[in-house]
Amino acid sequence: MVENNELEILQHEPVPNKAVLQKWLPILLYVQCTSMAISVLSLIIPLGNVTTWIGYIVTIAAFFVLFQLVPACKRYRKSVVFQCIGLILLILNSVIIVNSGTTTASNLIGTAVTFAASVCTLIASYQEYYSHGEVIRELDGKLAKRWRSLFVWQIVVGVVVGLGSSIIAVISVMIGFAEVATVGILVLITGLAGVALRIVYLLYLGKMIKLLKD
Repeated sequence: MVENNELEILQHEPVPNKAVLQKWLPILLYVQCTSMAISVLSLIIPLGNVTTWIGYIVTIAAFFVLFQLVPACKRYRKSVVFQCIGLILLILNSVIIVNSGTTTASNLIGTAVTFAASVCTLIASYQEYYSHGEVIRELDGKLAKRWRSLFVWQIVVGVVVGLGSSIIAVISVMIGFAEVATVGILVLITGLAGVALRIVYLLYLGKMIKLLKD
């Protein structure tokens, strides 16, 4: 009878594996804050490959933390898998394809690999955000919906930034604007958009952590 009562309590627990979330979500917050700091630093002081490889290390740390959250929601595993694939593709592009030269074939392969990595990253974000939404749904339904909305906004911002960047590039060519300056502007716009989304992500994650402490 005691075992049955304990099972019923576990089944009706608002947040299953709450202890796992309480332990690892704050660590995820620290890792993601570090990631954003690196992104902001790279916009202010371009350090080339140094920033890129530091970013890879921080990303791997995020993989590890998300994998620890799998007991709370199985979706986290899917996020880790797709993020790993995306990272491997990016590293492959940086180490092998970029060093192979600037031929048309290598450029096409590089573009295809980068696109595939972007798709994997997008799928990984979908799985992660919906995981966050699922684990917090019983405590705060509005926050769960905001996590799902954040993924939609990520797509919308990506499309808008992409179109805006294309328009700026075309106009720059038409008016004879310096190529280096144009690239700098495009990198800045893309970076600021990513930082804005990351700030919202951190705010939602912080609210999750606070709710789970209560």
